[in-house]
Amino acid sequence: MSNLPNLDGMTFNCLAEEDVAILSVSFSATEIEVEVATSDENKSPGPD
Repeated sequence: MSNLPNLDGMTFNCLAEEDVAILSVSFSATEIEVEVATSDENKSPGPD
């Protein structure tokens, strides 16, 4: 009835807790300042 994808029967890898912890850490003000200061002022941010 539905044309939506069905993921039944598929298995997915899970992230380890230490990987989740790394991805959950906030950026520091210093990290942001460095990225802004070293960015190319003639480019817009975003995927290339």
